[in-house]
Amino acid sequence: MAVEGLDLACSTACFAADAREEELVALAEAGAKRCEISLPADEQVKPGHWTTLLDAAGLRCWSYHVPFGSGWDLSSPDAETRSRALGASLRAVDLGASLGAKVLVVHGGAEPVPEGSRAQHLAAAQDSLHALADRCQILGRKLALEFLPRSCPGNSVSELEYLLSGMDREVVGVCLDLNHANLGQDLVTNVLGLAGRIITIHVSDNDGVDERHWLPGQGIIDWPSAVAALVRAGYTGPFLYESGRDKEGAAVTAQRLQRNYDEMIAPHLQEVVAVG
Repeated sequence: MAVEGLDLACSTACFAADAREEELVALAEAGAKRCEISLPADEQVKPGHWTTLLDAAGLRCWSYHVPFGSGWDLSSPDAETRSRALGASLRAVDLGASLGAKVLVVHGGAEPVPEGSRAQHLAAAQDSLHALADRCQILGRKLALEFLPRSCPGNSVSELEYLLSGMDREVVGVCLDLNHANLGQDLVTNVLGLAGRIITIHVSDNDGVDERHWLPGQGIIDWPSAVAALVRAGYTGPFLYESGRDKEGAAVTAQRLQRNYDEMIAPHLQEVVAVG
């Protein structure tokens, strides 16, 4: 059995701003071919700079993460607030496409979402996602709605299915954050429940209580089962790390990501291939 994808990749969010460029070069030297560009909402993005950097490193921009937070709440029931967030998100999608991103990752909304108004938030989020999906279709890109934790919109398989209902499956799917999908839920069940809809993933570990963004193996996620489930679900994108610091609080480097992948993930991929 051959396994397509699940190659080493990472988000720029793994690295501190002052080390980002050096670590991306090191990531490419470690054999990675793809990355996700994810930057703080207040950081000015210079497409020419990033294109030059990625070309020099030999990396391709696999995905671009649309900024998120209270100022980017696509689920706000307030029409003016949502309009501003949608306008900013559409511009971010255009920016990501100009960087060469094949996938645009987006949050369905911000938290907290009061239970009494959840239906309104979800309806507003769905309207926003339709507009973003239309833009992605025009650009020839894919839109990936992230699996989020806590009260955020899109915090379960059923809610993601609701938010994506009626949209072209060739254009829109899910960014499965394994860290989020493991909080108070069964990760393997969630992976298999989204079979055929997973466009990209975010990889990190946690303690089952909060989204720690630790390196795989430092928390409670069963990685052999998670890797096998991703293959069974038909996922063919990169194994994209989103670990900013390890369990001890130390900064993550490209070298540590490579070592973690080689020790914690690659052997399980080989087992899947062997089992067939």
